Amino acid sequence: MRQELELTYDKIYDPREWPDWENYRLISPAHGITFTIPSDRWHWKGERNGKNRFLLRSEKFKAHMQMEFRTGINQETAENWITKSFKNARETLTPTGAQKSSNDHTRQVFVSESYSGVRLVKMGLRKTAVFIRLVAPSEQGKRVAQAVGNLAGVIEFKKVEQTTKKQFKKEVSVSQPGVTIPEVDKKPDIVKRWTEVLSNNQLVQISSSSDRSYYSSGGYRSESRLHLFSNGLYSWGSSSSVYLDTYSRQSGPAGGARTENRGRP
Repeated sequence: MRQELELTYDKIYDPREWPDWENYRLISPAHGITFTIPSDRWHWKGERNGKNRFLLRSEKFKAHMQMEFRTGINQETAENWITKSFKNARETLTPTGAQKSSNDHTRQVFVSESYSGVRLVKMGLRKTAVFIRLVAPSEQGKRVAQAVGNLAGVIEFKKVEQTTKKQFKKEVSVSQPGVTIPEVDKKPDIVKRWTEVLSNNQLVQISSSSDRSYYSSGGYRSESRLHLFSNGLYSWGSSSSVYLDTYSRQSGPAGGARTENRGRP
C-alpha cells in the first residue's frame, strides 16, 4: 500500500535517490491532490514552489515543468488559460495545432524559435484542477507532450476533509486535566524543527530605572517571563515594584503588581 507524503518546502524529491519511491505518493492536503514524479527518461527532480505550486526540473534535457493546484475552476476558465501564449527566456511561445482532449484533461502544444512547450489542464472533484506547463528546448519537441501526459496520468483527486470552526473554539488551560493537543508529527517539518528549538524554554525581560537627589532616591523595576511548553501551551507572567529611600531611611517597596496568563499560542 502506498504511503502519502505531504509536500514541504525544504525537500528535493528525486525518484532516483529516494528509497522505495514506488511506495510513495506526494499530496497537497488543502486541494485533495495526490501524485508521484514519473521515473522516466527525463530524470525529474521536484520541489514545492509556493503555496499552490510544485516545480519539476530535468537537468538532462534542460526542461522545467510547473504544476499549479487550483480550486473553483470551471471549463471556460481552463480553456482560456490553455490557449494563452506565454514567455520563456524572452521568447514568446504561441499555440500550434489543435487542442487534444480526453475524459479528464485537455492539452495544447506551444512553440517558439528555441523552445517547445505544452499546457495541460486536468479537472478533478468539486471544480479542483491541476494546471501544468512544460517548457523544453525545441529539439525535445516530440517528447514534451508525452512527458506532460505521463505526469497527468499519475495525478489523482480525493475528497478534502473540511474542518468546522466549532473545532477551534474550545479554550484550553494548562491546568485542565486530560487535555489533548494535536501531535507535532502532523505538522510540516519546518514547524517541527522550530517547535523542538523553542519548546521548554523561558524568555525573561527585565527593565529598571532609578533616580537620586539630595533628599531622596528611588526607582522602578519590572520583570516579564514567557515559558513555552512542549505540548504547545504557554505561560506568561509579569511583575513590577517601586522603591523609595528618603533621608537615608529605607521605606522598602512602595507598591507592586503581578499578572499571569496561560493558554495556547
